[in-house]
Amino acid sequence: MFKKIIKYIIISTSLFTLSVQADDVYKSQEELADKTFRLLQKLDSISFEDYKKELASKEQVRLFLTNNLKDNELLAREVKKLDKEFEKKQKEDFEDLKNIKTLGIEDNIVWKDIIFSGFTYESIESFGKDKIYDMFVYFSYKNKYYQASLRDFKKSNNQYLLLSISNLYTTNIDELKENLQDFAKQQKK
Repeated sequence: MFKKIIKYIIISTSLFTLSVQADDVYKSQEELADKTFRLLQKLDSISFEDYKKELASKEQVRLFLTNNLKDNELLAREVKKLDKEFEKKQKEDFEDLKNIKTLGIEDNIVWKDIIFSGFTYESIESFGKDKIYDMFVYFSYKNKYYQASLRDFKKSNNQYLLLSISNLYTTNIDELKENLQDFAKQQKK
């Protein structure tokens, strides 16, 4: 029972960080990382409506839940909650994005001038062929390195959908290189 509750909390948190109306479904993690980086480059001017267009839609989330979680009564209730709380959660997610922008202001980041450095990801939850991932997109600005956290999911037909962009961290070149090297080794296995 405790494991089910923990799993519920992880899945619920993951899925309620979703927003609406992804215009694009991505065919690879690389494509998703590139799109996320381009979205970060627009951070100085992105609107709530533009941000929502980049993320998974309510219908896509509902389909993901239905396909993967239909045997779990507790999570079935989450589908119902989705209808009630989706708009509110979208706005909270956009506030997280604005917080990333604020952190960038502290470091005088000009978002359109950031330089892509790489990305990594790890599966945090698996549902047969469908998975939820944490991804980290790395970039630099004026010799300082950063890591943006995001969450996405991969459907069994090898399509990826962006769920949210949530945090920005500073990193250093040595840590960045180590993360990218470790990730490359994991991918070869």
